[in-house]
Amino acid sequence: MTRSPTYRGATLTAVFTLATLGSIVAIAAPTPEADPPGSDLCALGKAALFADGLPPITGPEALAAPPSDTDVLHNDLAITVDPTAGTLAGSNTMTVSSLVDGLTEFGVRIRDQYTLSQVLVDGAAAGWVRLSTTTIRITLPVVKNTSDVFTVTVAYNGPAVSVGFGSIDFGSHAATSVVATLSEPWYAYSWWPHKDDGQNDNRDKATADIRITAPDWMTIASNGLLQSETLLPGAMKTTHWATSNPMTTYLLSFAATNYTRFSAVYTHPGGTMPLEFFIYPEDDTPGHRNNWLQVIPILDVYSSLFGPYPFLNEKYGIYQFNFGGGMEHQTMTGEGSFGVSLSAHELAHQWWGDAVTTADWSNIWLNEGFATYCEALWQEFKPGGSVAGLHAAMAARRPTQFAEATFIPNPTNASRIFSTNYTYRKGAWILHMLRHAIGDQAFFDSLLAYRAAHESGAATTDDLRLAVEGVVGEPMDWFFNEWVFQPGAPTYEHAAVERLVNGQRFAEVLIRQVNPVNFPTYTMPIDLGVTTGASASTVVVRNDAADERFLLPLDGSLQSVSFDPDTWILAQNVSQTTFTEGPPKIAAASPAPGGMIAPSDPLTVTFQVPVTIASTDVTLIGPTGSAPFVFAYDAAMQTATITPTAPLQPGAWTLTVADTVTSVASGQPLDGEVGLANPAGPLGGDGEPGGSALIAFAAGRAADLNGDGVVNGGDISFILSNWGPCPLALPCPSDLNNDGVVNGADISFVLSDWG
Repeated sequence: MTRSPTYRGATLTAVFTLATLGSIVAIAAPTPEADPPGSDLCALGKAALFADGLPPITGPEALAAPPSDTDVLHNDLAITVDPTAGTLAGSNTMTVSSLVDGLTEFGVRIRDQYTLSQVLVDGAAAGWVRLSTTTIRITLPVVKNTSDVFTVTVAYNGPAVSVGFGSIDFGSHAATSVVATLSEPWYAYSWWPHKDDGQNDNRDKATADIRITAPDWMTIASNGLLQSETLLPGAMKTTHWATSNPMTTYLLSFAATNYTRFSAVYTHPGGTMPLEFFIYPEDDTPGHRNNWLQVIPILDVYSSLFGPYPFLNEKYGIYQFNFGGGMEHQTMTGEGSFGVSLSAHELAHQWWGDAVTTADWSNIWLNEGFATYCEALWQEFKPGGSVAGLHAAMAARRPTQFAEATFIPNPTNASRIFSTNYTYRKGAWILHMLRHAIGDQAFFDSLLAYRAAHESGAATTDDLRLAVEGVVGEPMDWFFNEWVFQPGAPTYEHAAVERLVNGQRFAEVLIRQVNPVNFPTYTMPIDLGVTTGASASTVVVRNDAADERFLLPLDGSLQSVSFDPDTWILAQNVSQTTFTEGPPKIAAASPAPGGMIAPSDPLTVTFQVPVTIASTDVTLIGPTGSAPFVFAYDAAMQTATITPTAPLQPGAWTLTVADTVTSVASGQPLDGEVGLANPAGPLGGDGEPGGSALIAFAAGRAADLNGDGVVNGGDISFILSNWGPCPLALPCPSDLNNDGVVNGADISFVLSDWG
């Protein structure tokens, strides 16, 4: 409800024909008018309507029968609308398949203001009892077993009552009657009988025939494709729409008034699809038409990102209705205004909400968060769009409240379900952050996998997580558990100092989360913009603790470190703080992890700060077991030297520096993990105190780069494959003369040690 872009897949070409003009027309730029976020229009419009309706349901009403017992295959709905009296009369015949043996009852939701003139099962009268204001239980005359198919018909008539957000509204525009529906979340029972879904279950989807009989001056907009318009005696007309695409209950809709109708054609790689528009005559201006026609390039963008529009065999349409915001009825969206962001939001729902529907209202962010983020993706990928447009759109959709989780454990209050802050805005930010956490390719591949697994069905947050995990190949519960299922957002403090260690400069960066006790510590990759006297670069660190420090090698004197400069992370606040000393880290080691030394060479370990260290904090183990050594520590150089008392036997060795080493300034133990993904390469630790460093290396001839026991042409090939400058603070074993570059001098070194 409500960088030059590189498209995924084939770029689509879209043209349209205005049927009323009979000519090919180019789409102009949108009419320059107020275009607030479509998510806000959707959420606020619904909230306003809800405030004028009945109070929210405070608890699920009694189920007539478990929804999982049956599968509705088709709804055949026929309604006569009296816009003057505000009444409905009609019937729905449901074709149902039993999913269990021994099925004896079937539940139907239809509000008690209606008189039920007939209740039939397989065409014969059936007994029924009313359970509540909204629900009846039908007794099946014949017990049904698994795969049995039967029909249930409920005929009804009476005065319509608008509940919730205005589930069916008899209103007016320009002194002309208009009747329109908006059933979300569970208020379809106020105007048509359908299977009892237990209020919080959207999994059962069905195809539909929708026949609306109304005064003949009314034009009817509804789902699917128009089948016929039949004039009847008494100045009446029946309009028949039908959809062959399964649809959940709340998406079935109609609207009736004196619409002006215009159409267009969307051209896609597989053919063409009709676009249908229904507008009030008094609002039928070129600007309004053109703004609605922006759905053509939006279709192009979304199709390139998410795959083809889900209902190419039917249509996409927009009709004007007398509700605030918009509502994404399948293939036919109702909109109360003409902003392009609103159209971008509602069109996105055809993928995320209609083709793939939230399985229950606890997971409504899968509908609304997705559609809200699509508004921002439109700003990024539209013709002339940019990443700057993406970030500006997300800034405009930043939540202002953080107390509750996006997931709704007990979705009984419609206003909470459609919360602007938690469902729409934070939902969009969850996707924005997920994209940054796993990268663009994996993010969009995950959306394709999610769609493929659940199209024409329904999904939960765990279903989305599983789709992402299938693409990235690693668990993602760390992300979804914190950002979807827990409340809040982090408050960050950060600081940085420069360290000069044996001529190499480093930035040591402090990142701290100061969150309320009821908020988790959030795990996120964080961009750090590092500016030196020589360059500007972005380094990504993984923050997963309340207080962490990261060691970043520099190519010049440190000027500044900016925190999340492009604002990929939803934070309540980000501020600079005073740097405080933390644990020591290994800034350099010789040999570097994975490197090689000559058997008689000493080993050195250099820390970024002065440390307290002794020989008992160090072990050296290789093919012959522990090797004795002479230990020395140069406090001025912050370097420990380990000199074997005898040449090391060629082979694999491990130097261990235990976390009994402590910082002189802070007293904290070594942050020593090696081989973790961190910006200092294999050194630098994981950001927190504690953890021994295990530096694996090989002892042997330095020029034997490929470790085959002989110095020959294979080692020259190794040099050629690593030709060029060595990366800062990373192992560079091919740089045999340690001049910072792999070049001809290193080949000379190999030649001098040949054999």
